Amino acid sequence: MRQGYCSFNQSNSADNQYATDVTGSEGDFIVIPPNGVATADPLSQIYRAAFYDGIVVPDGASKKPPLATLINPPQQVGDLAEVKTGYEALSRIVAGKALPQREINGETKPSDQELYENLVNQVLKEALIAKVCHKEYFLAFDRRSVADSARQLLNSEPSIVAAGLNIPVRYITARPLLPKTS
Repeated sequence: MRQGYCSFNQSNSADNQYATDVTGSEGDFIVIPPNGVATADPLSQIYRAAFYDGIVVPDGASKKPPLATLINPPQQVGDLAEVKTGYEALSRIVAGKALPQREINGETKPSDQELYENLVNQVLKEALIAKVCHKEYFLAFDRRSVADSARQLLNSEPSIVAAGLNIPVRYITARPLLPKTS
């Protein structure tokens, strides 16, 4: 059994620009709890590690200040983030207009409910590992309506409530593109 501090290792995979803008960190991070596992006792789930889209870095540690530190209230340096772009499926679920599994250009797309269930499993694992490692965890969405829908769905989700988690869901707009100068 491992003991001691949580292990925070940056992966080599490229991360999307939104995650970098939000956290200031480049690349995904894997976090492993000190004893090698995190559990959700009421759910009998065991998690050994989680990947996060970023960890909020101090101003000056990246090319631009992390957007997560500029919002009100700000996220703190060291907070672990999961960021999502798109995800209109959440707004459709809240509106009672969820789409079923479907074929688009020869590709099978999952139902909105399947996307949501996958998100719940991901958030539950990431939030539990962050909690065990004494880190704050938050979700950031690039669209206000989707962030509002995610907040409504996730914070009433039975598995998240049973685990005693309250998931901060933030709307963080991406930096506007500046016009090119010649």
